[in-house]
Amino acid sequence: MKMLNITAIRITTYTAQEPFVFEATFKEKLNIIRGDNAKGKSTLVQSVFYVLGQEELLGGKNSKVIQSCLKTHIRDDNDNGITALGSSIELQIFNGINEVTLKRCANLKGVDDRLIEITFGAELSNKGSSFKKESMYIHDAGGATNSYHGFHKWLEEYLGWELPLVSSASDKEIKLYSQLVFPAFLIEQKAGWSNYLATSPYFGVKESKKRAIEFLLNLDVSQNEKAKRQSEAKLDTYKREWQAKYEEMERLISSDFVVITGVKRYPHVDFDSNNSNLVFEKGTNYCNLMDYINILEQDLKNKSAIKIPTNNEVNAELSRKLEELMFEIQNMTDEEDKLRNFLSIEHAQRKEVNESLKEIDKEIDKNYGALKVKKFGASHDSILASDNCPTCHQEIKDALLPVDINAMPMSIEDNVKYLNGQQKIFKSYSMSCFKTIMNISSDLTRNKILQESIRESIKAIRIQLIADPRLPSIIDVREQIKIEDDVKRFRGFIKFFNKSIDEFSAINNNYKLALEEKKNLPQNGLSQNDKGKLTEFTEIFKDLLRKFKFQSCNINFIKISEETYFPIIDSSELLNETLRNDSSGSDFTRVMWAYTLGLYLVSNKHKANHPSFLFLDEPSQHSISNESSWQLFDSLSKESCQTIIADSFNNSNQVFEESTKNIDFHLIKFEGRLLKRKAV
Repeated sequence: MKMLNITAIRITTYTAQEPFVFEATFKEKLNIIRGDNAKGKSTLVQSVFYVLGQEELLGGKNSKVIQSCLKTHIRDDNDNGITALGSSIELQIFNGINEVTLKRCANLKGVDDRLIEITFGAELSNKGSSFKKESMYIHDAGGATNSYHGFHKWLEEYLGWELPLVSSASDKEIKLYSQLVFPAFLIEQKAGWSNYLATSPYFGVKESKKRAIEFLLNLDVSQNEKAKRQSEAKLDTYKREWQAKYEEMERLISSDFVVITGVKRYPHVDFDSNNSNLVFEKGTNYCNLMDYINILEQDLKNKSAIKIPTNNEVNAELSRKLEELMFEIQNMTDEEDKLRNFLSIEHAQRKEVNESLKEIDKEIDKNYGALKVKKFGASHDSILASDNCPTCHQEIKDALLPVDINAMPMSIEDNVKYLNGQQKIFKSYSMSCFKTIMNISSDLTRNKILQESIRESIKAIRIQLIADPRLPSIIDVREQIKIEDDVKRFRGFIKFFNKSIDEFSAINNNYKLALEEKKNLPQNGLSQNDKGKLTEFTEIFKDLLRKFKFQSCNINFIKISEETYFPIIDSSELLNETLRNDSSGSDFTRVMWAYTLGLYLVSNKHKANHPSFLFLDEPSQHSISNESSWQLFDSLSKESCQTIIADSFNNSNQVFEESTKNIDFHLIKFEGRLLKRKAV
C-alpha cells in the first residue's frame, strides 16, 4: 500500500547569535496547524513543500520561493529585525515500512539549495541516535531518474511508485514527474484552490493533469496508452526495416531495367510473397525475370553452337547497325530534352502550387481568427458581434468591400469552408506534381542508361570496322560475354530477391501483429474497469458535495468526465459545462474539497497509487461557513489517510471552536511568531 505520513518537523534559521527554531510532531489522521496570519504559517507550509522537493508547486525552484525569514532576515516576537544566515529544514516521514528524515538547507553558505540529505531513521524522534546518511540532489539532470543520487527518483521508490513514461508535447516519451502528481493532494493557499491540480508545473508533458489522475487511480488507460505507444513504435520500426530493405533491393536492380512487382515501398497487409516477382522491362520486352534469363540462356546456347564470324563477314551489317544506332541516339537525346523540359515545367508548377498553398494557409489563419473573434464577441453580446459598427452603428459585412457594392459576399464561415476546400485541392495537385516529377526523373535515368549503352555499342562497332578483318567478330564475342554477365547478374538478383521476400514476409507478419495489438486496444483508452472507477468517483463526489452543502446547480446532473476526469454538468441546459465555470467562489471551494477527498477515497478503495496523504493550506476559501468547514474536518477525521490542515481560522477562537467542535484531531498551535529563539 502506498503511504506518506509526516511524523515530525524542525525548522532552524541561523543567526550570528542563537538560532530561531520551530519543532512539532504530527499524528495519524487529522492534524490542524493553527497560527495567526503573518506570523509564520506560510513559512511552515512552504517548508514542507521545500523539503519534499515540491517547491515548484509554489511557483519556482530552490529557496527563492520561500519566506525571507529562512534566508535573509527574521523578526523576533518583539518585532526586532535580525540578519539571517540561512536555514535548515528537517522533515521526518514514514511510508508504512521505514521512517526517514529529510534535511534541506536554504541560502546557507557552503551548502547548495539543490542538496537534500536523507537520514535513514527517525532522527527527530530519537535525538542523539546515529543513523546512516546519504546526500542526494534535485533540479539537475538525473534528479528524477538516477537511482543512486537523484532525490525525486528516491522519493518515487520510497512511496512505492513506478511513475510511467508518458507522451510529451513533441510526441516523445517523457517521465511523469512527481511534481505533476503532488498537486492532487498537496494544495497551497494562493493558487491551489483556483482549479484542479492548479499548481502543476510545466514539464512538456501532454495533458499532464490527466496523466496524473490516471496514475493516482491506476487507470488501465495509462497502460493502454503505453501499449499504444509501444505498438506505434513497433509499427514505425517495421516500416523503417521494410523501407530500408526495399530501397536496398531497388538500388541493386534499378539500373538493369528490372522492376519489383507485388511489393510496395511500405508494409501492406495485402502483401503475398507468392505474387511477388522481379520483371524485366525494356522497350517491348516485359516478362518475368526468370523467363528472361531462360531466353538469354537459350540465346547463348544458340550462339555457342555456331562458329563466330570474322570481322570481314559482319562489317556490312555493322555499318547498317551503326547508322541505326546513330539515328537512335539522336532520338534518345531529343527525348531527354523533352523530358528535361517537362521536368522543368512540373517543378515550376509545383512551386507555384506550393506558393498558392502558403497564401491559402495564411488566409485560413486570418479567417479563423476573424471567426473566433466574432464568436467571442457573440458570446459577450458585443455590438461588433451583431455586425454593427460600434462608432457609426452602420451594418458591417463579413468582407472588406466598398459599401456601394450590392453583391452579397460570402460570410466568414462560408469563406473558411471554401478555403479549406481549395487547400485540399491544391495539396492534391501538389502531390500529383510530385509524383509526375518522380516519374519523369525515373524516365530520365533510364534514358541516360540507354544512351550510355548505345554509345558503347557505337564505340565497339567503330573499333571493329577498322580492326583486322580476319579476326573473329569483336561484337559477337562481346555480346556473348555480355549475355553471360547478364545471366549471372540476374540470377544474383533473383537469389537476393528470394531472400528479401522471406525477410519481407517476417517483417509483414510482425507488422500485422502490431496492427492487431493496436486495433484491439480500447479506442478511447478507457477500459470497463476504468469506467467503473470513474462511476464510483462520480457517486462519491456527489455524496461529498451534498455533505458540504453545495448549491450552485442540481447535483444529480454532475458527473466525472471520461474525457478530462474532472467534474462536469451533464444536462440538457448545460451539456458538458465544467463545474468550475458554473459554481460560485465558495461553492467551487466545496467542489475542490469533494474532488480532492473523493480522489483519495476511490484510489484507496482500489489500492491504487494515492499516498493516503492530504496537505491543505487554508481550505476555507471565499468566506466558507463554519458549518461547511466542520463538515470537511469531520469527514477528514474519519478517514485513514493522514491530513494536515494549515488554517488561521480568521484569527478567531470562535471560528476555530465552531469549525472543530467534537472532532478528533491533533492540534499544532504556535503563539506569536512561528520561529522563536532557542535558549542556549
